[in-house]
Amino acid sequence: APAPAETPFVNDAEMPVPSSVREGRKWQEEASVRLPAWPRDKDMIEISVDGGDARFRHFIDRASLSTGSDGVVRYTLITESAGGARNVSFEGLRCTPKGHYKVYAYGAGGDFSPTGIADEWRQVDARASNPVHYDLWRHYLCVPRLFKPRATKDQVRMLRSGRVPGVENAGFLTN
Repeated sequence: APAPAETPFVNDAEMPVPSSVREGRKWQEEASVRLPAWPRDKDMIEISVDGGDARFRHFIDRASLSTGSDGVVRYTLITESAGGARNVSFEGLRCTPKGHYKVYAYGAGGDFSPTGIADEWRQVDARASNPVHYDLWRHYLCVPRLFKPRATKDQVRMLRSGRVPGVENAGFLTN
């Protein structure tokens, strides 16, 4: 075997980067996020959750739905049990390749209380026991495969459609 100095291979640590390639800007969340008003029943849109627990119904508060300059879709999520108990949370969702969400505040008695966790972004999990965040990321709030938020009017249209689309526009017409 040839000695290391005699080998025809070059063992570079990294490939050279062309000078035209520049480091992208690191994503930065908006400095301050304002908590929304308490959700009203007339503004709540019920959403279908594919494979979710039938004992719970999920709603998005239309009045709180917005996309920030940082690309985060923020909304109030209301989860209601069969007995009528409600969990209310104000959340943000990033349309990243695997999706990330964050809970900014929990609500009770008509008021929100911030969680106090500044940078707690969690990855969306399709196998979670309650896949509401996966469905919001995959079907309702983000554009599939483009990893960007839908326009707010399109988000509302998708939420109001009351169905989880199996395949978005596959390019074929039905018979």
